[in-house]
Amino acid sequence: MFKKLLSRVSFFVLFTVCFSIVFSSCSTGEPTVNTEEQAENTILTNIFSEKTYTAPENFRMLSTVLPYYDETNRTVSVFGLSTAEVQAEDNSITEKQTGWLYTYTLEGEILETEEILLPEDIGYISSGVITENTLLYMQSTVYATVLYSVDRETEKTIYTEEGTAFFGNNNFTCAFVTTDMDGQIYCTDRNTLYVLAPDLSLIYSLEFPTSIYTMARGADGEIWVTFNAGMESCAAKIDNEVRTLGAYYSFPGEPDSLVKKQHHLLDAAIIEEAHNFYYYDADILYGVTITENGSMVEEPVVNLYNSGINLCNRNDIANGKEGDYATAVLSHDLLLITRYQNSKHCFPVFHFKTDDIDLNNIQTVTIAHAYALDADIVAKITQYNKKHPDTRIVIQDYSKYVTRENPTAGEEKLCFDMINGIIQPDIVVTH
Repeated sequence: MFKKLLSRVSFFVLFTVCFSIVFSSCSTGEPTVNTEEQAENTILTNIFSEKTYTAPENFRMLSTVLPYYDETNRTVSVFGLSTAEVQAEDNSITEKQTGWLYTYTLEGEILETEEILLPEDIGYISSGVITENTLLYMQSTVYATVLYSVDRETEKTIYTEEGTAFFGNNNFTCAFVTTDMDGQIYCTDRNTLYVLAPDLSLIYSLEFPTSIYTMARGADGEIWVTFNAGMESCAAKIDNEVRTLGAYYSFPGEPDSLVKKQHHLLDAAIIEEAHNFYYYDADILYGVTITENGSMVEEPVVNLYNSGINLCNRNDIANGKEGDYATAVLSHDLLLITRYQNSKHCFPVFHFKTDDIDLNNIQTVTIAHAYALDADIVAKITQYNKKHPDTRIVIQDYSKYVTRENPTAGEEKLCFDMINGIIQPDIVVTH
């Protein structure tokens, strides 16, 4: 593995930049060193550890369907599909998909299995929600987009019929579906929001003033969205009283930084007071709290890299790439992800909060990088950490120092810190 990582290192560029920094410092002055900021952190925090178990064969869990978490019984219900070959009378072979609701214990045991009858022309299930009594899923075909609601007890199914909000609207491409704690249903195609009652009747629709990037149910039970307002990345909740977006809250961050966080909202399966909502970027899952003065406070909840979670996006999944997809925050110490092994085998994995890791007690390999790491390198790092509990690969990220005015600031700071003995990485990844 280390040979593959080392192949990414360009010692020539690193030497060239270090050489220029050493000699330019004679005339321009050395960069300011913040010893507290540069001090190596020997304690890894916000670590989650996965529970592994045998998953059903030929089961493709849909990560875009919000699971139902029964906090009292400590069970999780997830939705997915299985595919079987069917021989017709003319001996032609077709594939038939069957829907399944699996209820898991937190130890990975399948406690209950519910078969869900699907429409004959199922098309593509883009999103959905599981509640205590209902399964909701959005079906898209070349002809129409339809929302189905299945009663888990009686198996009675209702759906949006012609004349309702988005039935037959080929321009509607469902991006997100979620529910609030009152059972109201929220569907968006990034530019329009439809709010439906539990019987699927339309309550109201809302044209967004800007493109919505993500929508999710927060831990406060409200529905939150993220978007750009001018040059700022913002969040707001849906205000049902006035039927519009509520107050805009700007995410904290460096306005001149070239390394922007990607604020992917993640559904919270239960209400808790810890945070208003959750989001994740490349390596951290954050809990966000709105203060009384209207500002955002971000708190790291899960360090994804150090917890061995290699998240992929919807395009990766569509292309059949192996990896993890964030599914829901079940509680402040329990995260659910979907693991994609191949196009027909995807299953839930529970991640539980564990104790901090003292790096003084184990062997470490430090990787420093001045630009964003390739997804393949991140995948190798997370896999290595999972397979070798007696050793840790620790990442030191210098790309956060890159600005529009100085695109090489991260590389310069990395070189300066290495020359002055502030850090001693084992592997350096740069251009």
